[in-house]
Amino acid sequence: KMEETTTETFDEKLEKVRSIIKFYPDFPKKGVNFLDYFSILYRPTETRILHELVIEKIEKFYEGKEDKFNAVVGLESRGFFLGLVISQHFNIPFVPIRKKGKLPGECICKTYGTEYSEDAVEIQKGSVDTSSKVIIVDDLLATGGTLKEHEISSKTAKLKSPRASLSSRSKT
Repeated sequence: KMEETTTETFDEKLEKVRSIIKFYPDFPKKGVNFLDYFSILYRPTETRILHELVIEKIEKFYEGKEDKFNAVVGLESRGFFLGLVISQHFNIPFVPIRKKGKLPGECICKTYGTEYSEDAVEIQKGSVDTSSKVIIVDDLLATGGTLKEHEISSKTAKLKSPRASLSSRSKT
């Protein structure tokens, strides 16, 4: 049975979610503070609350705006969890961006450097078009290197992405 959360405020729900997500300082390397999104997945009620918070934040962000998104792009791999929830809620396509060599068919590839290493990502050619307006979803933002490259990949694929942040950030 699902627990009701309607009497709690947004901030109370957010604090409940934050209290469950585990924090690992200096992981995977010194200076990076890692928020482990997987830790909330063991708790279905709190996972549902997180989904509600994300949907509520997006709905408020776009309230009264004409220029809305028509696809959700999820960054591998944890961006898939929230990205799928968002795309299903709004009944719009979900488009994965994955590490090089993980998607079949013709892909657009972009190499980049992050705070951890050099890497490459791909998006399937034709999965979006010039009319696409997307939300890009990931579970965390350390220095922003990966997201910045996905924005570059999106430009290469001729995507338009509104400025909305759905990433977890450490308090330190």
